[in-house]
Amino acid sequence: MQTKNTSNKVLNLGSKNGRILVINPGATVELDSELESLYSKELNATSIPEQESKIDYFKELVDIKGIGTKTAREIVEKYPTRALLKVGIREGQDLPFDSDVDELLRNQYGG
Repeated sequence: MQTKNTSNKVLNLGSKNGRILVINPGATVELDSELESLYSKELNATSIPEQESKIDYFKELVDIKGIGTKTAREIVEKYPTRALLKVGIREGQDLPFDSDVDELLRNQYGG
């Protein structure tokens, strides 16, 4: 399962069962279910479903009136999955797009 460190600090989760896990801010790492369960309490991160299709996500963005293919590519570049975009909006991150696009994204994914 992919997991993203959504905190603004390096997560040094120490050692468990001889394993050391360090995740940089904003980094996304692949954790197997064993590691996920080992570090679940300490992990200040968001799990990202693997099933999400990037093509469906891109098409969904383009279907929003006011967002074209160029802007959708920029959004996918900054937020590769719908889940990461939702986390960014929920955490109040400044979206690096025009204010009208920011508003469209917040309206579509903020709730």
